[in-house]
Order: sequence, then structure tokens, then C-alpha cells
Amino acid sequence: MHLDLVTKQVLAFLADYYLATKVWSSLSRNSGEVSIIKKMHKDIDVLGEYWDIVLSHLTGKQLNLSIKSYFVHQTPQVFFNGINPPTKKIEFGDLLYVYSETDPVTGQTEETALLLQAKMYSAKKSKVDNKNQLKLYSLWPEFQFHTKGIHTGVLKVDSFPNSHLGARYLFLKKPHTYYACTMNPHMALRPNMYDYFLTDDIVGMMDFSRGKRLAGDWGVAIRAIMNWAFTNGKVVNGIPRHRQMMYLQHRANLSGNKKSPFGGFWLMHIQTNGHRFD
Repeated sequence: MHLDLVTKQVLAFLADYYLATKVWSSLSRNSGEVSIIKKMHKDIDVLGEYWDIVLSHLTGKQLNLSIKSYFVHQTPQVFFNGINPPTKKIEFGDLLYVYSETDPVTGQTEETALLLQAKMYSAKKSKVDNKNQLKLYSLWPEFQFHTKGIHTGVLKVDSFPNSHLGARYLFLKKPHTYYACTMNPHMALRPNMYDYFLTDDIVGMMDFSRGKRLAGDWGVAIRAIMNWAFTNGKVVNGIPRHRQMMYLQHRANLSGNKKSPFGGFWLMHIQTNGHRFD
């Protein structure tokens, strides 16, 4: 949809307000990557309600904007030629935002996606851990999914010049002004670099200026991940809190994983009826 600068600033402010009141204020110094991501997304439907009310007021249109989060107690893994060692498998990402806009007149849907690999922000480290992950996001060689039930073919993402706005690093910082910032990946990336803020990235998806539209093998890969998450995951928001924890703890016990039950993959699906306001 078309969003003017003021509207985008208002939406970003609301996203920052959501993070400040629902997430950052509840973090402790011991909060790590897994717990921060959980706090960011388990109640993100609230942000969708904020946005829907404000956009309907600003545009005079009924947009029916919503955000649903899905959690899978497993991280999708991939492999590619040139990975070191050759038998190694790496995470495709930690979390995925998908924006789906359906034209109320034609019924056609446009979609864009933002895939994120999360790391803790660090001013001390001179490099990002996992060079194979960085190579995937920077160069996009042909790859395949290793995790069963996602996709069986070889995929080649159209990316120019190499990295693209649909796959970025998310750096999370403990109590500080900037908690969640993103960075375009490159082989010299360090965990104290950033060129955008997560809230601006997400708002930018709604006018398709951020993320990468679902087309070609990128579209195949993202839709395969979405179907996998819909099938194997669980809608987190909209479920009574005690049921969320019972379900996730049960999944953790079945897998024998002693870590936090939220240490898996998150999908956030933003949906709306799009209108052209220009």
C-alpha cells in the first residue's frame, strides 16, 4: 500500500512503543537471544491491533490488518556447495516476517518477506560467528533444505548485487537505546554494525520498500517455510497463556531439549486488505 512519510513515522512510533512497554521493560541483564525474541513476538498481535486502528483512522478505510505469530520448536536447516565442512548444515534463519496484501477489488495478493538471523550485539567481537551462515546471506549460492517436509529441490535466489533486503542480520542489544537493529550482510560483517532499525524494516514492508517480494526461487523458499510453519507450528498469540506454555514445554520434553522451549523458529504473518491511497 502507499504510505506517506508521516504515516510510516506514526507506525514506527507505535512499534517502538510496543517494544518499550511489552518487551524492553521486562528484560533483565541476563536476558539472552532466545528470551528476547520470545518476548518480542509472543504478543505481537497487540501491535497489529494498534496499527489497524491507526491506519483505519488515517485512511478512512477498513484494512483488517492483523499480525499472527507462529512458533516451531525446530529451526529449518539448509546446505550448499562450498559449505565448510561439506557435511555441515546451517540455520536458514531464526525468524521470518511475511507481509501479505490482498487487493479488495481484484482479490490478488502481493507478498514480501524479511528473513532474519539473530545475534547479540557486541562491541567487543571482531567478527560474526558462523561464516557459512554469512556466506549464504551475502552471496546466495544454490542451496537445499535439509529439514524434512519443507522443500526437496535445489533453489537459486535471484540476488543482485549479492545480498538483498529480504535476508538480514538482526542484532539484539541489552538495555540500551537501540535494542533491535538490522544490517545488510557482507563477508566483513561485525556484530556491532547496523544500518536500519527493525521497526523501520517491518513498516517498510507494508509499502514494499523493505524485504524482498516473493518471486522466483525466493518465493518458493519462503512459501515452503510458511507452509512448514503452519503445519508444524502453533499460533502463539490468541491462545491463553497457560496453554502456550504447556504446549511449548510439552514439545521441549518430547525432543529432550533442556533449553528454553522458545528456542526455535518464529514466523510473523502480517495481513491486510491493501488500498492505494495516492
